[in-house]
Amino acid sequence: MLLGCGARTGLDTSSSATEAPDAAAVGSETCDGTDEDDDGRVDEGLAPLSCGDGTCSREIPSCVDGRAATCPPVVARPEVCNRADDDCDGRVDEGLGFEPIGEPIVVREAYDERTGSCSECSEVTGAQLVSFGRELHAVWFLRFSGYVDVPVAYARRLDDHGHPLEASRVFLDEATTQISLAPSHSGNTMVAFCQRLPDRRDYPRARLFDGRGDRVGELLVPSLPDQRCYRAPRVVWTGERHLFARSNRGTGTILDVADRDGHSLGASELAWDDDDLEVVFDGERATLARDEESGVLAILELDRQGAVALSTRVPFPTTRRLYARVGTLEATGGPLAAIATMSPRVAEYSLSWFRFDRGATALRSVAEVALPPTYVQHIGLLRRGADEILGVLRIGDRELSQLLIIRLTEGGEELDRWTLGEGAGALETTEVHSHLGSVFVSYVRQLDRGVNQVEVLELGCVE
Repeated sequence: MLLGCGARTGLDTSSSATEAPDAAAVGSETCDGTDEDDDGRVDEGLAPLSCGDGTCSREIPSCVDGRAATCPPVVARPEVCNRADDDCDGRVDEGLGFEPIGEPIVVREAYDERTGSCSECSEVTGAQLVSFGRELHAVWFLRFSGYVDVPVAYARRLDDHGHPLEASRVFLDEATTQISLAPSHSGNTMVAFCQRLPDRRDYPRARLFDGRGDRVGELLVPSLPDQRCYRAPRVVWTGERHLFARSNRGTGTILDVADRDGHSLGASELAWDDDDLEVVFDGERATLARDEESGVLAILELDRQGAVALSTRVPFPTTRRLYARVGTLEATGGPLAAIATMSPRVAEYSLSWFRFDRGATALRSVAEVALPPTYVQHIGLLRRGADEILGVLRIGDRELSQLLIIRLTEGGEELDRWTLGEGAGALETTEVHSHLGSVFVSYVRQLDRGVNQVEVLELGCVE
């Protein structure tokens, strides 16, 4: 008779002696290349080795080919310009020079013929950048009138410095008039947009894309689908829910709460309206902000489940006249708001910074940064480090505009500034995006009536 591993070989052949291997004969696994626990596997279940501190920590298998492994820690080195955390402090390329790199890159030419069968779709009306995993992509959509039954949203894969790697491709099959992109779970991206239907009206829709830039699942239709879409919904992934917020123009804000796949769990209409919502998320609360003509900042905060945690209106603590839309940014101690202001007596223009104090339900003045005496069309903010912020402003008039990029600390101390984008034509739809340690600014340059192109400018570290 053949006996299994661990069975007794004595005279006792009763059922109690052969039902299971002798516990004393089966040991726990050790790193020796043998199967001590008699489960057909060798050296399994051994705890891994870890070594190093902070972002220099690493974890490796503790047993390799029956031999105990050693874990050499990653050694912290001086930071160099390589988009890596060399000194293991959780930051990338910090402490090095930072400035625009090279000239603007055209990623969608003025007369790109890839417009399907839509003969009138030639002018770009909106563009932005998105990271699908470690790949950078430019996304834009084309202007059309009435209704077209063809795609008008396109994308193009770029290298890590913004240069095109391949021809543009269709991004959305639907006729699209507005697009908003936001990070989602597991490296995915949620794309919210307005879809033009045959009734020549726009309706809110969404699609989920994975880390490769491929669509996941079906077209997502929110609750209250018959409500019009005037601007693409702003989207936040809270770690539990997707929150879609969109203006219902004049009657309130539609808040749609959806699951991790984007399927609506229900919608409500809030008595809080604006055509151009600014949304930031600090890990616990999503803050929606809008500036009012009366010198008041309206703030709406939602928890991770989408419930209203705070709704208030707070005055800006300044006697200066406000004259540009507000930009907001998540920050330590409460969201930061930046808005262009002008002295009521003399033509002195500033970028004024305020912090929202949740405890006191008030705005606190942080700093003022001098601006050139010209109109500010758009304010974009991006956090670049623990205490560094980039303000990207589109300044000038409709005929000739430029980019003003200000690098400053969270406390408002100016570190550097550049004026960019000089040349023919006005700049439109400015967006700022961070990718692998570099910062990219995308915009649409108007070359002639009905003729424009999409450009990308990289800002990064220099030795």
